[in-house]
Amino acid sequence: MRWFRVSRLRVIGAALILLPAALRRPDIEGPVLGVSADLNLPLSYLALSPFTRLYDEVTLLDSVQLAFLIGTFLILGLIWMARRFFCRACPWRRTIFGVGDASVVALVIAGWLVIGAIVPRPMASLAITDPALLTVDFHSHTSDSHDGRWGWDAEANRAWHAQAGFDAAYVSDHQTMRAWQELADRNALAPTTPPVLRAGFLDLNTTRRVTLLPAIETVIPNAGAHVNLLGVRGSHSSWFGHRRDLDVAAYSATRATDTQAPLVLLTLPYDPSEKVLRHSPIDAIEGVDASPKGLRFARTHAERIRVLADSLGVPRVASSNHHGWGSTAAAWTVLRLPGWSALGPQALDSAIRATLRTRPSDVSLVQRRAVPPAGAVITEAAIVPGLLWHTLVQLQPLERLSWCAWMLLLGSFWARRRATKAALASR
Repeated sequence: MRWFRVSRLRVIGAALILLPAALRRPDIEGPVLGVSADLNLPLSYLALSPFTRLYDEVTLLDSVQLAFLIGTFLILGLIWMARRFFCRACPWRRTIFGVGDASVVALVIAGWLVIGAIVPRPMASLAITDPALLTVDFHSHTSDSHDGRWGWDAEANRAWHAQAGFDAAYVSDHQTMRAWQELADRNALAPTTPPVLRAGFLDLNTTRRVTLLPAIETVIPNAGAHVNLLGVRGSHSSWFGHRRDLDVAAYSATRATDTQAPLVLLTLPYDPSEKVLRHSPIDAIEGVDASPKGLRFARTHAERIRVLADSLGVPRVASSNHHGWGSTAAAWTVLRLPGWSALGPQALDSAIRATLRTRPSDVSLVQRRAVPPAGAVITEAAIVPGLLWHTLVQLQPLERLSWCAWMLLLGSFWARRRATKAALASR
């Protein structure tokens, strides 16, 4: 009878995995400049899909959804702990069991999050077949940023972007270009090349060419906004008189006379009152920022961001804001730039900035489909069933087979374990 119940559960589980396939939608949202695109999942990702896909979907949650998810598991842990206090054991045993259960729940939640943040895992990448299209990340960090992961140097940054399907990435550490100088010291392409541009070399340790480009993240004083300066040079150090703030007057003076001056990318979140527009010119706006706060702002203010970008005539771009934590790319910026693969790092940087400035119609923002924000507190609190349903709907066909195989494997293990226990108890 036990084996029959387990088999019945297997059938139900297989149905829950296979039937949502009829409702599946594309993994990515956003037009890719008239070219079809989809997620590319390596075999290792498919084999471990119950883990890799769930980690991806959790990483794509915004800050509020993530808080509700953690809160839900904590509440379930407290309910489980409360059961101990109503057992027939003596009070001191109830206390020990309750504290033990609470500790186990907290450790499991913390361990699961830590594993997802620091343990490398197979990554889904954006697959585009048109060689004239370039995928760019406009916002990423190394350990030289104060909040970057330890040991996360420029080479680790490059490897992460290679796995995610990027062709180029701007390294925009907070108010420093130390990572650029370290790369330049080790891998000088040409003595006449500015130090911050010597870093865009071909990495022979990866199978995909990823060009790192120079940027810096700074703050516009009194504007309530962080911005990235794209294409910054070492000669621009005079703009940063304070350890955090940008000297807007010095930057504006250079911009007035230099057509190659760095572009200003407004990052998320920012003050929705548009106070930032009175303090600095804006050349591009993040439509997606993959940090939890950035994702929340982008999803709840999507229309406001679009209207602001249209009113300024600037493109919306996608940024990972990656600091070395996790292995999920949430979005990509795709640019139409024929012949980009033949360009050196300095020329590629100039071409990207020229495209942003003069051809915003050749810039497209592509993002992974995620659980949408619900708005109402009651609906947000149902994040666990919402997340599971969204995950089951989004699975690719081969992923569904992987999930069924894991379910059968774990089901067989559980059935065998129960049969062994029953045999021992009957002796």
